[in-house]
Amino acid sequence: MTIRRAPRTDFKELVPTIIEGVKTESRQGDSALPQEPHEYGHLQAGAFAFDMTPVPRLTVCNLVDEIISAVQTSTGVTPLSVTPNGYGVLVNFQSTQDNDKVMSIFKSATSPTIMVNTVPYEVVLDGPNLLVTEVTNHVMESVWIVTGVNPLRMDIIPSAGLLVAVFSSVQDQHDALHAIRRCTVDSIPIMGVDYPVTIRDLPAQPLLQHQALPECDCSMAPPPQRALFKGLTSLGPFGYFHNVQIELNWVDQKPSSTCETAIPFEVVGPPEVLEVFEPLTSGQVLGIVGPLSPITVNVTTRWLESIPPQAEFYSFLYPVTGIEEAAPSGELQPETDPRHALLMYGGTIYFSRDMSIVSIHAIGSDSKTIWFDGPYPLPDSCVQWLKTVSRFQPITLEGLKAKGATEFAWLKAKEHLNAKFKLPFPLPHGGFAYLMNGKEPARYFRCLCARRATGAAGAVMDAGTVVLPPTRQFN
Repeated sequence: MTIRRAPRTDFKELVPTIIEGVKTESRQGDSALPQEPHEYGHLQAGAFAFDMTPVPRLTVCNLVDEIISAVQTSTGVTPLSVTPNGYGVLVNFQSTQDNDKVMSIFKSATSPTIMVNTVPYEVVLDGPNLLVTEVTNHVMESVWIVTGVNPLRMDIIPSAGLLVAVFSSVQDQHDALHAIRRCTVDSIPIMGVDYPVTIRDLPAQPLLQHQALPECDCSMAPPPQRALFKGLTSLGPFGYFHNVQIELNWVDQKPSSTCETAIPFEVVGPPEVLEVFEPLTSGQVLGIVGPLSPITVNVTTRWLESIPPQAEFYSFLYPVTGIEEAAPSGELQPETDPRHALLMYGGTIYFSRDMSIVSIHAIGSDSKTIWFDGPYPLPDSCVQWLKTVSRFQPITLEGLKAKGATEFAWLKAKEHLNAKFKLPFPLPHGGFAYLMNGKEPARYFRCLCARRATGAAGAVMDAGTVVLPPTRQFN
């Protein structure tokens, strides 16, 4: 089945037909296509075409069956299937009774986990469903390590027990398959366990054509709930200074991809920066980095944002301790010195697989590249937990102070806060939480992976489409 360009005036009427056609086609056989209409809501007339002719797809075998077996071993109940849910997988059961029995078992557990092969995975209760956390995160990370290409998401074909990598563009898919064939890889390591990887002919996922690729779900933003809030009702956009040269030493602990608490550091250079900041921070220049998460954006966005290819994890580097109380100083030059901007306002820090720092970007440039949606309400239980793990720090940006914000916290990408604390919307690329003056409720904003400028190659023309430079020819 092939669906091609329609006139703009007819497009709204055509959307239900397109969706129903895709669903009908996918029911005729195994398909990794998403089944929800919102997956297709960002297609625009004049810039779309998708083809369901079978094409080679990268698939990972056995892991789905092992998850089902692990749940059965832990509970005595055999799941019907598992389905992807962002960073993890939802476990589905044949009856309400089975579901209730499993939920009661895990509710009574002190720290609910299941052993998938030899790897423990945390289990959380996501409303009426059982969610095995971080599974698809780990698979996508492994695909990236082996192929050099970051999948947009992982889909599941229940009847075949396959995890299928879905990429952001035809080029990404081509590059990933080429890497697998070139290296003659027949398995990928996921948390130290090798799983078979195969290339199978399956229906293609819908992709925008004409040198455009769809962004992830974060670009199809839910409506902000601004009516609930006063003061800080929007955030950003922010710009970045790239590749800031600063020297850090870790205090007490080194960064880890599994740590949920803040990681303390000390700035130890360069000397000219210490000369400015040490008098303002009572001697030592100390700060924290938030918990790490795997890189979540696709290869194209990495290039646009100057993220090094060896970067595999990232987090937010907070402003240094005490700088919010420092008296104004003519020696502070955050507008022109990226190192000053980093220590005053924070930035993004990138790590390699061995947890070496490979790049640091500081908030402060005039280029507006980091966009947010929101605000959304932050439950009190989540606020208390973030305080417990030392995430909240004082606000240093005067514009946010003027809107009543007092403290902020980094929310790492794909963190299961929506399952733990019932956040209204998940965090595909992380975000920021804010505490406010007086009785104003806490709130959070989600980071978006799209750049919302227009006119140049790499610019976002709408909330869901990145226009690429001319694509290279496939070999």
